[in-house]
Amino acid sequence: MVPTIRFIRRLSTKSSIVNKLVNVLQSSPCEARETKLADFFEIYNKQVGAATCSNIISDVINHLAIQKPEKPALWTFESKSKAHSALTYNEVYKQSCQLANVLTGKQYNLKQGHAVLVILPHNMKERFLLWLACLQTGLVFCPYDPKELTEIGISQRIRRLIIDCVITDEDNLEMVRHCTYTPLRPLTKGVIMKGSASELPPVSWNHLIQAANNADSQYTKMVNTNPNMPAMRFLSNKQHVIQYSQEYLSTRLIITALWLSKYKVPNLVWMKNRTDIMSMAPWLFGSSIFCNESENLKTMFDTLKNYPIDAFCAPQANYRMLEDEQQQEEHKNQLQQLFSFEPISADLKAQWLSLTNLSVHDDYAAFNDESKLKYFPNNDQQKPDHDFEEFEQQQQQQQQQQIN
Repeated sequence: MVPTIRFIRRLSTKSSIVNKLVNVLQSSPCEARETKLADFFEIYNKQVGAATCSNIISDVINHLAIQKPEKPALWTFESKSKAHSALTYNEVYKQSCQLANVLTGKQYNLKQGHAVLVILPHNMKERFLLWLACLQTGLVFCPYDPKELTEIGISQRIRRLIIDCVITDEDNLEMVRHCTYTPLRPLTKGVIMKGSASELPPVSWNHLIQAANNADSQYTKMVNTNPNMPAMRFLSNKQHVIQYSQEYLSTRLIITALWLSKYKVPNLVWMKNRTDIMSMAPWLFGSSIFCNESENLKTMFDTLKNYPIDAFCAPQANYRMLEDEQQQEEHKNQLQQLFSFEPISADLKAQWLSLTNLSVHDDYAAFNDESKLKYFPNNDQQKPDHDFEEFEQQQQQQQQQQIN
């Protein structure tokens, strides 16, 4: 197929955006970024208003897979094993493309706008890869933490998030099977029917991974994404349906990346924050993401000692582990920066300063508000879609009409 002028221009715009972002985030010292940031946002804010927009995180991963293919991008640990899995940027890009090809292939046949419920642990590499695959294909990523898994929770999400496909691992397969009857295959939108006439049989987790391993490592289908298209959907703690658009997701990723690299661009960031948006932000400035659970302060500092982690980003609960330690010993590590998306008390900050000689940066909320006004002046109304229930009701009415 001969590329059209519009297609060539779109690729040129994407390349320009990614190159300018990489130049900004890799510039040093940090104070020298202002001019480059202005150039980047001038192009970025223009393309946000266009019919199609850049999928910023996927485009950066693609760029780094070419420029730095052998650089580690993701360190993950299996919960039942101490062995770690480190993927390079090239491997992250190729494996996410393979999953994208499987999900949009003949067996799953998922289309742009379909929603995928992903029930996988936060520290599992496939969770990251599936999210990238969803972004590449225009699918809606719907995360569900296995630690909070219940049969009612699965059924609620399938119905209220308008789920088309459920993906989980072998640990939770039976519960998912019981709730969906035919798990890991496209579902009728929002409706679960026992004895469905679907020709697709249940597919196991191992089958999904095997199919991905045999799939093409390049995703070549053209996806027309616009700023208002849904990228992520989930239930809040208050059981409200929250939806993030492509524009909102990209904005949050960029602001988070700028905050984490405000003082110095980290090399290996331990992201203990369980928010999916935050956890992928380090990739925007070419850093490696370290993802692992820690039961207590000792295991946490043992990990910091054994790996070249120079930045630590965690919620308040992880910092409060220090309060339970009776004797504060000196812990050897390579830490250079500490971050928290939540406010940390002055006393707790003082304890960490005494132990690590580092200050905890917990000014994300203020930085986020300031960055929105400074870098996204035309998007001051941008916010998550909390009114998804109206869309849900419309979908249910359409389904009822089809049945009648």
